[in-house]
Amino acid sequence: MNSGRVRAIDPRCEPAWEEFVAWHPEATVFHTSHWARALTAAYGFEPVYYVLETAQGEITAALPLMLVRSRLTGHRLVGLPFSDLCPPLAQGADELAALAMTVQREARRRGLDYVELRGGDADRLVPLGFVTVASLFVRHFMEVPSDLAELEPMVHDSARRGVRKALRSGVEVRRAGPEALPLFYRLYEATRRRQRLLPAPRRFFAAIGEHLLGRGLGAFLLAEIDGEVVACNLLLWWRQGMVYKANVSQPDRLEVRPNNLLMWHTIALAREMGMRVLDMGRTDADHEGLRRFKSLWAACESPLPYFYYPTPERGQGRRRRALGRALRVLAALCPAWLSRGLSSCLYRHLA
Repeated sequence: MNSGRVRAIDPRCEPAWEEFVAWHPEATVFHTSHWARALTAAYGFEPVYYVLETAQGEITAALPLMLVRSRLTGHRLVGLPFSDLCPPLAQGADELAALAMTVQREARRRGLDYVELRGGDADRLVPLGFVTVASLFVRHFMEVPSDLAELEPMVHDSARRGVRKALRSGVEVRRAGPEALPLFYRLYEATRRRQRLLPAPRRFFAAIGEHLLGRGLGAFLLAEIDGEVVACNLLLWWRQGMVYKANVSQPDRLEVRPNNLLMWHTIALAREMGMRVLDMGRTDADHEGLRRFKSLWAACESPLPYFYYPTPERGQGRRRRALGRALRVLAALCPAWLSRGLSSCLYRHLA
């Protein structure tokens, strides 16, 4: 039985949190205090990380959440905003139950609309009062091979052809740090316009650059032709796990397949760094093209469930989805300068 106490902490100022995520086998970059700092710096969310700790102050389990207050989309606890996957870190059933009961009680006390957990085990969370719905997202991940020669036969032939075409076309890949943010963001805005989506504000990526890339927890991989950047991957990592957080590209240079070469270099970098897992991130279930591209690289696809308390109807965030649809229409119609303004003012409400 659990004999510890549950309390809420701010991971940015708790040394015990650093120790916890350093040893916990399931901790990812999204669990780190560095990611918490990036989110709070960019959007002003309040970290409310519920932890179970011993009498000596050692953290043994945790449920990371942030308080999102929005007049447009409701007040809620989200674990964590703008993070693909950030499940509870609790190895024992009693530990998870203690955390869940505390979070649910606090949500009621605060009068919040709902609690959202991004990832986790349905067999453990549903009996504790959380509910899930038909998965809107899937996740792709791969075990990083110790030798790329082992991987090559498993990669789809069309992906290998794309790599060869990129090489023949003179595409070169280099690694860069936070100084490459202007190059990345230019392509990011172009990619989001092509997708008819509002871009996240520049300050979000600036915060990632400062709090993660600047501390050796990530990098940009830039694909160039004759010195011109035509595509870019944003990578983050923690311990033995690498996350393919974002890919952006120049629409009129896609025919030379820079993204194929970028993916191959991403896998090669993960192997070089001794990573065990490459997480290719969240994909909308109805985005067949992106799902197909990720699957070409011998990545495993699995549902990515999100869990809600108290009910699916409230937990799905109907107002949040309605705002997302409205912003999608505006993103398709607005000039770039107005899109940036809308992003700066409204993007946080989509968390």
